Amino acid sequence: MYPSYEDPLDELETALEKVLASDYTHDLSRLRKILDRGEVVWLRAVGAAARAGELNTSPRRGPAAELADRARMTPTAAARDLSAARRLDDFPVLAGAFVAGDVRRDHVQVLTQAATTPERVAMLQRYEDELVQVAKTHSARNLSTSVGRLCDAADGDDGSGAANALHDKRGVYLSPAFRGMGVLNGQLDPEQTEHVITAFEHRMTQDPDLPGERKRTRPQRRADALADICRWYSIHHDAEPACRSRGLAHAGICVDLDVLASHGHTDVVADVRADLAHVGAVSAATLQRMTCDCNVHRILTTGRSQVLDVGRSTRTVTTAQWRALVARDRHCQTDGCTAGPGWCEAHHITHWADGGTSDLANYTLKCWRHHRAEHEGQFAAPRRE
Repeated sequence: MYPSYEDPLDELETALEKVLASDYTHDLSRLRKILDRGEVVWLRAVGAAARAGELNTSPRRGPAAELADRARMTPTAAARDLSAARRLDDFPVLAGAFVAGDVRRDHVQVLTQAATTPERVAMLQRYEDELVQVAKTHSARNLSTSVGRLCDAADGDDGSGAANALHDKRGVYLSPAFRGMGVLNGQLDPEQTEHVITAFEHRMTQDPDLPGERKRTRPQRRADALADICRWYSIHHDAEPACRSRGLAHAGICVDLDVLASHGHTDVVADVRADLAHVGAVSAATLQRMTCDCNVHRILTTGRSQVLDVGRSTRTVTTAQWRALVARDRHCQTDGCTAGPGWCEAHHITHWADGGTSDLANYTLKCWRHHRAEHEGQFAAPRRE
């Protein structure tokens, strides 16, 4: 008779199935601690497999690639976990606290990722007891500060090496997606992050939600702040000095003479297409808002590609009108909004496409956010007597 062997993972799977099937309201603190201990089991198993050579099955593939395939992980995540599992052996006090559930996986990650040189390992081992105590009572972010200072001391370069390494990792990616939405991601070095957060917070403070407006989420407010900051930069670095205080859009009106001859002016206007330079088509409402006050260029073509004439740029709102408008309105005319002229543009109360006139009585100041809301139907324009 052979002794029966039961895999403890069988019991764990059974227990998890019971938890998933239960409608019981779980103790969140206890549940989080149990899941953290599952991370302990995982890292210990990865370390044991690495030591036993089980992840070296192919001479052309490294252990991280093997782990990624087996566990259906990304190569980056597999390499991170493999490194943490190996480094954990260098820090027995940390490993004991991790097994006991006194520190979390992110604490372990902070310390093991920092142990990149023999000098750093020696320094971190010297202060391991103190670091584990910090981990038990503080967040991983606070632990990272302490670990960073020790690593700077071990490196002997006042932290310049670590700072340069972080700086080299910087990168921002922005790609147009469906219907012109932009997908933004990336990472900044600490100094850049501080500058961006400070700019965001300052702009968000200047642009609060007004009574009666739909409340924006914090990510939505950051997105608005980013667009405003970029628009502000464009305004103040425009090639044309007269535009610096206004940041006008540049609209190109393309008229195909062949289509004009065969279908007539009405059909051409009905088929108007609005494309932005980088993201493509936008809605008719967006086009109308952008052309409230803009530089308009006439572009005549024959067929689709041969340009016959590009007309002189003309301004819908003259500089004199803009100055008079600022003197009269002083700030955005949406009730409760105090955004100054530098954050505003001229809005036609009756758009020129609908027969509105280009005189001061038909203009009002609108900040960028409320101008968009006006044209996309969220607010009614204020009426001037």
